Amino acid sequence: MADRSEANRLQQETAFQKILRRPEIGSFVVMIIIIAALAIASDGKAFNPLGLKNNIAIIAQYGIIATGAAVLMIAGEFDLSIGSMIGFAGMSMAMMLKWGLPFGLGEATPAAAFFITLAMTLGIGWVIGMIVVRSGLSSFIVTLAFLFFLRGVTEVCFRLINQSTQISGLQDFKLESWFADIMGGEVFGWFYDIWFALGGNLNRNGEQWVHGFDARFFWWIVIAGVSYFVLSRTQIGNWIYATGDNKEAARANGVPVDKVKVGLFMFTAFCATMFAACQVYDTNTSDAAKGNLMELFAIAIAAYRPSTMAKAPAQLVDMKAAIRFLRANADSYNLDPARVAIWGTSSGGHMASLVGLTAENQVFANRVHNAESDAVRAVVNFFGPTDFRRMNDYPSVIDHDAPTSPESVVVGGPIQDPRYRDKVNAYNPMTYVEASRRAPPFLIMHGDRDALVPFNQSVLLYEALRDAGQDVSFYKVAGAGHGDRFFTPSTLAVVTAFLKQHLAP
Repeated sequence: MADRSEANRLQQETAFQKILRRPEIGSFVVMIIIIAALAIASDGKAFNPLGLKNNIAIIAQYGIIATGAAVLMIAGEFDLSIGSMIGFAGMSMAMMLKWGLPFGLGEATPAAAFFITLAMTLGIGWVIGMIVVRSGLSSFIVTLAFLFFLRGVTEVCFRLINQSTQISGLQDFKLESWFADIMGGEVFGWFYDIWFALGGNLNRNGEQWVHGFDARFFWWIVIAGVSYFVLSRTQIGNWIYATGDNKEAARANGVPVDKVKVGLFMFTAFCATMFAACQVYDTNTSDAAKGNLMELFAIAIAAYRPSTMAKAPAQLVDMKAAIRFLRANADSYNLDPARVAIWGTSSGGHMASLVGLTAENQVFANRVHNAESDAVRAVVNFFGPTDFRRMNDYPSVIDHDAPTSPESVVVGGPIQDPRYRDKVNAYNPMTYVEASRRAPPFLIMHGDRDALVPFNQSVLLYEALRDAGQDVSFYKVAGAGHGDRFFTPSTLAVVTAFLKQHLAP
């Protein structure tokens, strides 16, 4: 009996058991379910020959930049500029193809236009990486700056040189250049040839309907395959994982952390350039807006009057006026006025919650574009106060009930003083949580070691929204204080997914 038990214990895992233990199996199963649902919902049209080709083209183009972004995130960094890099790279290639090489060096071939552009984007990626590793600034901040810089350069160059934000009517270089063909042509034609031979892939005349997938599908497979091999089978992959896990420990063990990070920012630039090349050589056009919304969304930073300048409700009035201003000028800024969300940290998180819960409340209205709505479709609250009167219920580094506390200053007097009860209530997000009135979806994040705004402030708001039947998600950031550990790849990925879900057209 003992021998049998020992044999059972030592029995090797089956291949199926090994597959089930892999972390990606869950995502794969979900993908299969989604594909099945799409097939059913579209009555099979999503997976007819043309539907399959078009859907895979979209998946592949996002897959190219997602691969670059994912590898960078594994190393603990984040790149918001990747979308603007796509627009910049597309502009560069299209301008060379239309007007020739820089400095009058002659006509540009598709290969020359690509490699010159690639040299520029890799250089920009190197600069971004060097700023991040040398300055110690968050990659979120650095790449956000380059997002606007590259987008501005792209649009200015288009308008100055081309007198338009779009270059169209480029010749079809795929017909005469093998390089353009492998970037913008068709691949895996044998798949549709077999489909046709089996009696499918037919139009109404009995002819073959579709002849291949877009080339970007091939490049996605190549880029993803190489990335997988590097991450799983090479020392560089180990360096990437070590850098993302603990960069100081990795550095102490001889990992060239700075080189790894700089190299990965260059890799995201490469992926953006590949994406742009596939688009330019496929459509024979380029647009300044190419790549927009490939990173996050249009971002407007609204500044409101501080409590030292004006008392409540001036701050909320200012925020609502900013939202109405953006809606009134949506065409000028190329915004969708129906898709507005608000995101704030600390006092900004408090303000974001108030904005979301007081939509169309005339108490906080003013004359700035008052014909527009101040409602938002989603709210992101990072560690903001929610109930002023309960701030002292939990440990904190300051006395929130004191007349000099931030909460007392903004309402104009001690928050526990009965004379200010109504004003405090009017500035508490908790006041406006109602089951009878639909609130926008909320995403709340708070650190469990916040010494300024107690963690339980977010718990109070979450529980109130949940109990009122509202759409709310709450994430505790373990070990985080007041502001640290929030702008990381993992937390930003949660915010991005939340905004994409609730700002979908």
